Amino acid sequence: MESGNSGNVYVDDWSLQISSDLKSLSVENGALKAEYNADYQGEMKSSDFDISYTSSLEPEVAKKLDITSETVNGKTLTMNFAEIAKQPMKQTITVTATYKPSKQPMVVDFDVDASGEELVEANLTGITAENGSVQRIWIKYQQ
Repeated sequence: MESGNSGNVYVDDWSLQISSDLKSLSVENGALKAEYNADYQGEMKSSDFDISYTSSLEPEVAKKLDITSETVNGKTLTMNFAEIAKQPMKQTITVTATYKPSKQPMVVDFDVDASGEELVEANLTGITAENGSVQRIWIKYQQ
């Protein structure tokens, strides 16, 4: 490696590894799996995680993901949750699980197919306001 007050710095054969108990995190609708490193000796439990999710249909609304049960198999902790309900439109669910012991946020996502239900769209045709009260006027369209 070269260094100096000015000029270029060249690095060869460099890698970055995050120090963590976790090897990977994966998710599917109804189950979040945390795979721990082979040398991890501690207890594996869902209470070590803060877990929330957003839907692509409402990306600004984060919701807590409640774990209903958990199992440990080898070095994998499986945290089960109620499946995310299908909506008339396909949605991508983004899960953020923060591993509390190292304050390490991990983000994974999965798709939930459309329900096949008829999509009802509405257009806002007007807004009125009077004495601090707002009224919206909608026209619904069936597809």
